[in-house]
Amino acid sequence: MTDTETWTPQALKILTKMHANGDSFMAIATALCISRSAIAGKVRRMGLPRREREHAAVPKKRARKSRETVRIKTFEAKVAAKRRKVPAPIAPPDAAPVHLLKLRDFHCRSPVDQRGTDGLAMFCGNPVQAGKSWCPHHYKMYIDHERMKADGKASPREQ
Repeated sequence: MTDTETWTPQALKILTKMHANGDSFMAIATALCISRSAIAGKVRRMGLPRREREHAAVPKKRARKSRETVRIKTFEAKVAAKRRKVPAPIAPPDAAPVHLLKLRDFHCRSPVDQRGTDGLAMFCGNPVQAGKSWCPHHYKMYIDHERMKADGKASPREQ
């Protein structure tokens, strides 16, 4: 049966009989050479009674946690967060600061506390990591992956 054809009385009779016998929509669809969705839609439009699934998943009742259990787990999580590892310090930059107007693609874009003779900002100047705007020292300063993981946030671009 194609989309342009209508339901024939014979097809409706087969559909009604197979549905009453408890056949699945897929079995009816195979017998009539149409889609399972077409069978489901026609059954709904005809107002035939709905059948409960034989293998329907029954949700299991979860045991309810006591407030004391929740309180203990929360306390343990706080203690574990305080004990998390502190990342090893990275050596500070050793390159001379670079003037704003002389900054290139391979220079770190982290501003430093110095100013140029004309009062413009100076930048770190160390070589950047591939695909990033900062040297390893400043990248660790600006993006703290360990803290983000502990907070449950996804860190941008893991190293």
